[in-house]
Amino acid sequence: MSSELKVDTISEKTPAGGVTIDGVKLKDSIVEVDTINESTSGSGVTIDSLLIKDGSISGLVTDFDLWSLNADHSSATVIPGSKFSRPVGTLQGQYKGTGMSVDSTSGHWTFPTTGLWLVSASVTFVMGSSDRFTEILISSTNDDFSTQDLIARSETGNNTSNTAGGNVVANVVLDITDTSNDKIEFSGGSFSSGTYARGSTTNDYCTFTFIRLGDT
Repeated sequence: MSSELKVDTISEKTPAGGVTIDGVKLKDSIVEVDTINESTSGSGVTIDSLLIKDGSISGLVTDFDLWSLNADHSSATVIPGSKFSRPVGTLQGQYKGTGMSVDSTSGHWTFPTTGLWLVSASVTFVMGSSDRFTEILISSTNDDFSTQDLIARSETGNNTSNTAGGNVVANVVLDITDTSNDKIEFSGGSFSSGTYARGSTTNDYCTFTFIRLGDT
């Protein structure tokens, strides 16, 4: 049986002595407490609409990761994991939390934890003179790439006579519920002679960002 007490004010019996409620002392607008336990195991604790559960605080970014392309990619194929690395420039944050992992050969990305994830790819292309457009593609799977779905596509436009460049950005929000099977990959598309996604070990021409937004 539960009950609820609604009051506007609880005053101290002794001035400046504070008020103690079920072992929790409130004094001068400060709560003094060593431990707050969950009423139901695994449910977390909510304090002023802020949920604290399993060592993390709901509403705060618990996982962030940034990668860049360290070598040119010049074919309409999946970009292998060997061409990705975390940037090392001054003040650049690399990752928070466990971080993403990518297979060096297949280019399949694995998420460190379940949740809603924002994935963003920003890719700089150098285009050959014969290209009409160039694309970056994001594909997803929920069965470790036994099957897959093209979920994002972004393209540069119409270069017909001169070598030129362009930048494309693709963004997706993913609901990751199984870290063993829910994965993504990045691919190039519509490459012609002289066209490539620009990679570098010193400059971040192409970046890939992963941010966990919250629980699924």
